[in-house]
Amino acid sequence: MLRHEHELPHLANPDELSIFSIQFCTVVNDSTMTCLAPGLVYGKPNPPEGALRSDEFGFIFDQVSSLLVLNSTPFTHYPNPTFDPLGNSGILEVKPGSPIILKGKNLIPPAPGNNRLNYTVLIGESPCLLTVSENQLLCDSPDLTGEQRVVILVGGLEYSPGTLHIYSDSALTLPAIIGIGAGGGVLLIAIIAVLIAYKRKTRDADRTLKRLQLQMDNLESRVALECKEAFAELQTDIQELTNDMDGVKIPFLEYRNYTMRVMFPGIEEHPVLKELDRLNVKCVFQSPANVEKALRLFSQLLNNKMFLLTFIHTLEGQRSFSMRDRGNVASLLMAALQGRMEYATVVLKQLLADLIEKNLENRNHPKLLLRRTESVAEKMLTNWFTFLLHRFLKECAGEPLFMLYCAIKQQMEKGPIDAITGEARYSLSEDKLIRQQIDYKQLTLMCIPPEGEAGTEVPVKVLNCDTVTQVKDKLLDAVYKGIPFSQRPQADDMDLESLLRTSSSPDSLRSRAPMITPDQETGTKLWHLVKNHEHSDQREGDRGSKMVSEIYLTRLLATKGTLQKFVDDLFETVFSTAHRGSALPLAIKYMFDFLDEQADKRQITDPDVRHTWKSNCLPLRFWVNVIKNPQFVFDIHKSSITDACLSVVAQTFMDSCSTSEHRLGKDSPSNKLLYAKDIPNYKSWVESISDQDMDAYLVEQSRLHGNEFNTLSALSELYFYINKYKEEILTALDRDGYCRKHKLRHKLEQAINLMSGSS
Repeated sequence: MLRHEHELPHLANPDELSIFSIQFCTVVNDSTMTCLAPGLVYGKPNPPEGALRSDEFGFIFDQVSSLLVLNSTPFTHYPNPTFDPLGNSGILEVKPGSPIILKGKNLIPPAPGNNRLNYTVLIGESPCLLTVSENQLLCDSPDLTGEQRVVILVGGLEYSPGTLHIYSDSALTLPAIIGIGAGGGVLLIAIIAVLIAYKRKTRDADRTLKRLQLQMDNLESRVALECKEAFAELQTDIQELTNDMDGVKIPFLEYRNYTMRVMFPGIEEHPVLKELDRLNVKCVFQSPANVEKALRLFSQLLNNKMFLLTFIHTLEGQRSFSMRDRGNVASLLMAALQGRMEYATVVLKQLLADLIEKNLENRNHPKLLLRRTESVAEKMLTNWFTFLLHRFLKECAGEPLFMLYCAIKQQMEKGPIDAITGEARYSLSEDKLIRQQIDYKQLTLMCIPPEGEAGTEVPVKVLNCDTVTQVKDKLLDAVYKGIPFSQRPQADDMDLESLLRTSSSPDSLRSRAPMITPDQETGTKLWHLVKNHEHSDQREGDRGSKMVSEIYLTRLLATKGTLQKFVDDLFETVFSTAHRGSALPLAIKYMFDFLDEQADKRQITDPDVRHTWKSNCLPLRFWVNVIKNPQFVFDIHKSSITDACLSVVAQTFMDSCSTSEHRLGKDSPSNKLLYAKDIPNYKSWVESISDQDMDAYLVEQSRLHGNEFNTLSALSELYFYINKYKEEILTALDRDGYCRKHKLRHKLEQAINLMSGSS
């Protein structure tokens, strides 16, 4: 056996250790032996990637030392090849016969002469055909299956990068074939079922289409009938309504009741209508005489302009002084100053001037002035117009307003009205319009007046869908035509059978409309003519009716056409001096001139701002309130449907006073669309007013109505605010130079001491 030894090159470092690599040789014959080239072990980390040469080379023979070092035939050493593992876990799945790529480095040494290494790759025990490149071996996989270990042999080295998992590509197994067949059968059955369902659905769709076509035909007939009825009603109702209005007496409220409903709405028995309750005063205060003396002293203070302005501004500066308190103080002041309207007007003008100044200082838009009732001045302005326009209402504007109210009421009652929701067949308001077809019949009942002469009977038209209360209301309207509402019997006090004599059968009076008795425990909804939208008991036909409810909007036009004459008459009377034949009231001219003066003083030249001030001053603060609430002027009852229609008229009135152009489209509210073509015509009626003498008019009003309210009672109600904000008011009087000079604080303290009973 022969051995050879190779020493690593000797480096410059003297401390470096020599490392020897020994390989064994095999003797072939006397002159030949085969040896594996000895390896080169590098003694430091990070060996170089290039070729290295050994310093010494030799053979170790038994007892032969001359061959230990042979420098004449050195070897050149190259880095050993390395291989990457197969896959992330060392296992690679492949199909039979597919090529296998083994990646690595240093697979071909960079030796001169294009020398290559001899690689052998074994898949299991079977070698594969190789194609060698610098960084990979391409191996044609043998026809094997299962898991096979991969071994790479090269130059006496052996590598195993991992294991191949060669999965079988054989034909399907019997269970798989059975499963596929069963799945195909299920799929075929499903396809057949879908076809059957599709066929059935097609037949249902055809039937639905025919039903929809029939519904469309019915709908077209209903639309045509509705339009025809609306046209016929428009032609006949106007004449009938005009005839019914002839000879109606207007039940004007007395001046006191009229002003009270505006100043203190909803309060029937207000203290300002009564004498001062001296007995009650005596229980609270020590001396009624002192109380009256204190109130008269308080009255003298209120007649001092600076005191009154300080009093009002101090109250408005308190956070607890609510909007309701502001309106109450304004109304009490106007009641207390009813006998001095000239002085009240001076105070009102100063309060309005202060309000304008405050509005501009806060940089609010000028057009917002007088838009809301947020100050004592704004409520006083409403009351001021209420006082001074009463005669104009009674002599001029009241008649067309009352005729409009009666026309709306009679037109609404010609068709069905839902007693629960207030919705009606005839309406100006889309929100109060019955959007269903209701079959009804008109009946003529012969009413026997409770106090009428024997044989006197009044024919009254009612509907067979009216409730009992609705029938009684119509009977009472006919019998007590022109009688104030408060002076006639109420429906709840009358017996229907005692009022009637009818030749019709009892069934003809029975309501044919659906009715559900309310049940508080089960939450059942109450309805009369129109089902509640939340009610679940709706047939398909009802749902279809709801879907096309817009066709009933033509009734708005028919109702508007019927009432057009009465709306025009009212607007002409309010707006136009030419149509009325007389000048507008002095109060309007006076207040408009004052607003122009304030605009000039503050250099406001925009005509739209001035016009908006006047619109907010008179139409918004007075006329809109009167149009929406005719019960403030007349002794009448206003139903919910009448209120909704009057609100549409009031909105049209306000739009007519606006200078801005209203851009309307299909999505605009119906009430604006309804009068869109009429508003420009109404705007042309708004005219300017000539100068008049105002002072004499105010003195005359004070003389006529100075005793309508109890001044002491009004002062007593106002004193409540003196008592509540006593310290704040006294402090404000101290701060004002004029009030200090005239000792107004001392005078108020005198009144307070008298009221409290102090000496």
